[in-house]
Amino acid sequence: MRQVLAIGRHGSFSKAAKELGIAQPTLSKSVARLEDELGVMLFDRSGWRAQMTPMGEFFIKQASSLVDEAHRLDRNIQLIARGEIGEVKIGLGPILRAAFMPKLAAEINTRHPKLKLTIMADSATSLLQGVNSGAYDLILVAETAVATEVGLVSYIVIEEPGVAVAAPGHPLEGRAGISVAEFGSYNVIGSAISSTSTPMLYTMPELSHETRTHNGFNPMIVTNDLETTLDLVRRGIGVYAGAAHAVMPSIQRGELVRLDVDWSYTYRAVAAMTVAASLSPMLRQIVGYAEAVGSELMAASAG
Repeated sequence: MRQVLAIGRHGSFSKAAKELGIAQPTLSKSVARLEDELGVMLFDRSGWRAQMTPMGEFFIKQASSLVDEAHRLDRNIQLIARGEIGEVKIGLGPILRAAFMPKLAAEINTRHPKLKLTIMADSATSLLQGVNSGAYDLILVAETAVATEVGLVSYIVIEEPGVAVAAPGHPLEGRAGISVAEFGSYNVIGSAISSTSTPMLYTMPELSHETRTHNGFNPMIVTNDLETTLDLVRRGIGVYAGAAHAVMPSIQRGELVRLDVDWSYTYRAVAAMTVAASLSPMLRQIVGYAEAVGSELMAASAG
C-alpha cells in the first residue's frame, strides 16, 4: 500500500522507487503482483506517467486511511512501551508559549535527559488534527478548543481568572466596575483558537457569542500569537482579556495596567491526548509535570 501511495504521489514508478529506496524493476514487479492478486489494474502505464485508473484512485483513497491507522497503531504501541529513551511530540497553543512551555520543557529535560522533545506551536485546529493523526503525542491548549472533541482524554493544567488589561494612560485606567459594553467599545484584540476564516476566540470564552457581539466585541485585529497581542495592547491599539499568568508579567513590569471590570471568566488550559496515548507512563508523567508548572504559575500570578 505504501508503494502504491508513493506512485500515486509522484505519478512515476522511477520517482516512487527512489523515494522508497528500492529498484524500479522491483517496484514494478511488486505492483504487478498486487494487481494480479486483486484482479484489477491500478495504473495505466501506456504513457510516460503512471496514470491512476478509477480503481487505482479508489484503492489509494482506502489505502491512505489504512496506512495512517497503521502509523497510529505503531506510534501508540511505542508510547505505551516507552521508557526513558525515545521521543515525545508536543503541540502547543498560543497562550502557553511564553511562560508555561519553557518551564515545562526544562522540567522534562532535567528529569529525562535522554528523551527527545519536539515542540511545535500551532493553531488549535491544526493541533487537534495532529493529535488525532499521531503527529503529536500530546497537545497543550485552551479547554475551549477541545470542549467538543470526542475521543480525547484531557487533564486541566491551569485554571485561573481571566484578567482585563490596557496600556498605561488608557481611558479605562482607574475606572471602577467597567462593564462588558464599556470594555467592548475600546477595540478588544482577539486571540484566535482556530485558523478558519471566522476564528473562534479565547477572549472571554464563557461569555456567549451573542453577548460579545451585542456589547461591541467585533475585533478588528485577531491573532493567535500572544506576544503580538500584548504588544498591540502596550501600544494602546486595543484592550485585551487573557489568562492571569500570561498577562501578569507585563503588569508587574508596568507595561500594562489591570482594569477593574464588573464581569469575570475563568481560563482553563488542558493537556489532551488520545485514549491509547494516555496509557503511556511517560506521557502521564509529563502531564504531572504540566500540572505542577501550572500550579506554580497560578500561585505567582495570584501573588
